[in-house]
Amino acid sequence: MTTGADNDVQVNLQSPTRLAWEWTRLELATWLKEPTAVILNIAYPLIMLMFFFVSPMNIQSDPELALSLIGYLSLVGVLMVCTNFPATGVPEARESDFYLFSRTLPTGPGPRLAGWIAAPIACALISAVGTFIIGVLVTAAQPTPSQAAVILGVALLLTLPITTLGLALGFLLSKKTALAVSLAVAFAMILFGGISGMPMPPWVDAVAELLPTGAAGGIISDYLNNRPLNPRNIAIILTWTTIAAVGSVTLYRRDEGRNFT
Repeated sequence: MTTGADNDVQVNLQSPTRLAWEWTRLELATWLKEPTAVILNIAYPLIMLMFFFVSPMNIQSDPELALSLIGYLSLVGVLMVCTNFPATGVPEARESDFYLFSRTLPTGPGPRLAGWIAAPIACALISAVGTFIIGVLVTAAQPTPSQAAVILGVALLLTLPITTLGLALGFLLSKKTALAVSLAVAFAMILFGGISGMPMPPWVDAVAELLPTGAAGGIISDYLNNRPLNPRNIAIILTWTTIAAVGSVTLYRRDEGRNFT
């Protein structure tokens, strides 16, 4: 015979979606305790946008150039948030007593990893949408609804490999080195991923074709220039997502120790 309390426990253990939602809320609440860090990461592409106003690029008179730049900067916002949030948040969480306690619970890796992934994605979408809207207001860009949907849709697609990559970095790095390394990775992705909005040497373009940022930028560029979709770009993003996700789960399992595997 089971009691009401037993039934409640059974329901909770069988509701990974509810647990994932609670972990997501916890991660968002933790980040909101440091609003300056959140705002700076989200607003980073807008800071970059300011520099383009003093560059030779005529983003206030060339609608096509302005729209292309806004699309790239939307990806930059995703890159900064989805790399830094998990890469710095995970090491900090791992040092807490609550984290050690939570690892003893029979919930499996799914809900906690889902929370660590969903929270950065939510903030990254805020950055991408905000960058796109403000960019349209202050430049000559005149996007159609379909162009806006494609740009923001690609930004959402890019969150998957970048967030799981940031999560893997969080399990590999200590708290002291996480911020520096995650920023280095983010800037390398911006420079060598071909999403800086600036012309690059051919060898950089060749490297960009192998990176998820380059693939995402290629999808946007192909669409805005009326070129057919290159399936290779989708395959690169999915490959990076799969590798980073498997790596994150493996590192999470390694981190929990033999007593709880």
